[in-house]
Amino acid sequence: MSVFLHFFLRKKALLHLFTALFLCSIPVLGQQKIALHREMFFNFSTKGDVGKWVDEQSLAGDPATGNGGQPSTVFSPGWEDREVYYPAMIVLDLGRLYNLSSLWLFDVNDSDSLFVYTGNPGGWQLKGSLLLNTFNSWRVVTLNTPSRFLMFRLRSPSTRVAEIVLYGSPAGTAPAPPAPQPMARPLMRDFMGVNGFVDDPLNKIACVGNLREYHNWGWDEGNHDTTYTGFPSNQYAWNPSWVSGPGWGFYFDDFYGSLRQNNIAVMPDLQGTAPYITGFNDSLEQHKPLSPGENALAPASYAEHADYTFQFAARYGQKTVSPSLLKLRPDQQPLSGLSLIRYLENWNEPDKWWFGRGGYFRADEFAALCSADYDGHNKTLGSNAGMKNADPSIRMVMGGLASLNLEYIRCMKLWSDYNRQGGFPADVLNFHHYSENGSHGISPEEDSLKQKLEAIVSYRNTWLPGKEIWLSEFGYDTHPDSPQAAVAIDTNDIYEVQAQWIMRSYLAAAAAGIEKAFVFMLRDVNAPNPNKYNSSGLTNEIWNGHQPKKSWYYVSAMNRQLADTRFYSIKTSGRADVNVYTFASATADTIVYVVWCPLSENRVISDFQLNIGSVDDVKLVAPVFGSAEGVTTALTVVSGKVSLRVTERPVFIRTTGNKKVKISGSLRFFNPQASPLPAGADDFRLTLLDHDSLPLCSTIQPQYDNEGWTFSFPPVDADSLAFIKLWESPSTGQPPDAWLWNNWGSISALDALLISYLAAHHPAVEQLGHIPQAGNPTPFVREIADVSNNNALSALDILMLLYRATNQPGMSPFPGGRHNFILGGNFDNQLSDNIYPQSPSVVFQAAGTYAPTTPATQIYYLGPLNEVGGGERFFNIYFAVAGDLNLSAGL
Repeated sequence: MSVFLHFFLRKKALLHLFTALFLCSIPVLGQQKIALHREMFFNFSTKGDVGKWVDEQSLAGDPATGNGGQPSTVFSPGWEDREVYYPAMIVLDLGRLYNLSSLWLFDVNDSDSLFVYTGNPGGWQLKGSLLLNTFNSWRVVTLNTPSRFLMFRLRSPSTRVAEIVLYGSPAGTAPAPPAPQPMARPLMRDFMGVNGFVDDPLNKIACVGNLREYHNWGWDEGNHDTTYTGFPSNQYAWNPSWVSGPGWGFYFDDFYGSLRQNNIAVMPDLQGTAPYITGFNDSLEQHKPLSPGENALAPASYAEHADYTFQFAARYGQKTVSPSLLKLRPDQQPLSGLSLIRYLENWNEPDKWWFGRGGYFRADEFAALCSADYDGHNKTLGSNAGMKNADPSIRMVMGGLASLNLEYIRCMKLWSDYNRQGGFPADVLNFHHYSENGSHGISPEEDSLKQKLEAIVSYRNTWLPGKEIWLSEFGYDTHPDSPQAAVAIDTNDIYEVQAQWIMRSYLAAAAAGIEKAFVFMLRDVNAPNPNKYNSSGLTNEIWNGHQPKKSWYYVSAMNRQLADTRFYSIKTSGRADVNVYTFASATADTIVYVVWCPLSENRVISDFQLNIGSVDDVKLVAPVFGSAEGVTTALTVVSGKVSLRVTERPVFIRTTGNKKVKISGSLRFFNPQASPLPAGADDFRLTLLDHDSLPLCSTIQPQYDNEGWTFSFPPVDADSLAFIKLWESPSTGQPPDAWLWNNWGSISALDALLISYLAAHHPAVEQLGHIPQAGNPTPFVREIADVSNNNALSALDILMLLYRATNQPGMSPFPGGRHNFILGGNFDNQLSDNIYPQSPSVVFQAAGTYAPTTPATQIYYLGPLNEVGGGERFFNIYFAVAGDLNLSAGL
């Protein structure tokens, strides 16, 4: 009895001890440190590096247990223009719901308040505030609430924090990131544009195919008539507008109609606030269109502007609306659906900080305006507010930002996700950018313009697919004292360099993958004035008769040579000082190579050899002053190459009669069902190579839908095509994070038995449809069985496969370098064909050392393509796991 009692008491004591330890562990679990990354932040001020709040997480230690460190890097939006950017709003998105317990902040110096909110961008709840008036100490805000988001409001630049540490535990699942969806490349006639006005001459606008027309709101509504009362009793005037008098005026029906007749698309940019809203105070024209007391975050505050966009789209869009909805001055014809515009921009430079807080829209404020202008904030402002309610097909262009400010777009999207239905309230993401170094202009290559735009394209493809991207202002002044001026280089004067750099900027933007680029602008404002933008024109001022500069002729020649082509590849030149961009017509019968030196030193290469393959005709077109078409010279092809002189001025090598092939296909398993690769196989990349293993086109990424993974290359020269290359590009760059590294688990002892039969030529394997002859397997099947990678089938293959099938160490990767997958390819009659039970005709060559430390991009497969012919071909790529002789993978 005593032994039993002793045992019972001992067990009871252990139970109490375990319970106590468990209860003590609850707060510890609640205080789990959450991993934070800079990508989680949305900086609505767009100033400063908010990533500094989480760049020293290890050094920060564990402040909740008294073991906090001493981080030193401080985030601040800064002191410059503080009246514009403060109070500054920062949002932290954890990506999923968390049970948040506490927030710790390292207060460094200075003194002002920080406010912390939970909830979401559709509604915030204040959880705490701190007066940060200590020095190098940890401060805490108790949360004890579930939330995916935290919002921080910094009252002034004196609110200074070096690091934050957040505690809590996951309470929800994180959604999978969307797969990127690239956009099709536009024709260059739709890509190249210029900024201008209603009083610019058509024959000068015609240097390109698109006009971004600066259009003041007041021109259509009231102008400077102080008796005009405006909304809701508007009286819009278009033809003539409110800018008119006896025998003169702006007639927009006529102007837009003339542009259409001359094959020029017009994109009006509605800028400024109507004078009746500003009390006819000209100094407030660039301020937000708000009446006193209105909330800049409320879409309803922009009812006047939403009314304006509805009326504009109703008149010039594609859809006829009821005359009863038109608000017109008595002298106007009640016209609608004139089909003269397809795009409408709702503001100009909403982030114009130089006009102070009155002119500056914070990202969420501009999103509210866009929501009103787009569809009347989901029609809550009425069915006659917002351009989409007048013409659902019209594409709304958000007002062009004054810089390539992607953070502004991210913050707009975050507001839109939680404050409206239907997503982002614009069809076009719009930016301005001028390549300069603070003293003068620089070339687009020195400015890395292409790379800057590619970052925006990458974001768009993933997070805002289907939205166009415009660079609606870029360019250079020709006054040498302007901080935005081109510079004379050696014997090239400032007009020559302006012309060269404008052409090269168009090329950089086209290669980056955006949809339109508009040079600023058609005419000089006042060329003798050294201030920015006074001498940016392609022509002289109005009073100088719009006399063309070199840049007008060069841009015109470029447009005429590339109009019916699309950008589709960067061709390797073999020289770092020569760029070759390739443009192709829709049928790829015409290929235009644009060739130039991407430098700023007047580099000249007298005898550059350009490989163009087999063509019927080839000509060089050089832009020159005085010719709108450029000057044409015939070139002689020798062994598939032409020789030309290359300078920093782009020239156009125009070829016709090219034999082209366009290859499309799918990624699938080699089995009776041709099973598609799973959605998780999302890091593959492909390109086509010539006989020198140089790329014939840009790298592409397969696209996934319900049918699986498919790919489609742009047309390439058929005679030059030699290889198709496939590899993986995981975000970490490491092979162990790649799909091919981790998905070979379909092999078993049965496969080892089948390989033993195949090695012995045993007829039992002929029961497999893909092995009709035991003694003569196809090259593709032999590759599957040869796991030892020694070009022979033997007991070694059987042993290695058994070891791998039973997860023995040292078998991943395979000794001998065999890759986990064998790849084959076949030119099938159509995309849906399956080569099985026959083997693919092309066996890919595996390259690279298959090891954990090898960069993933150095592990790849090459498929030889010989004499594929021209036209459209379907080339399906078949995957088989090395050793999986019964082809169970994917079934």
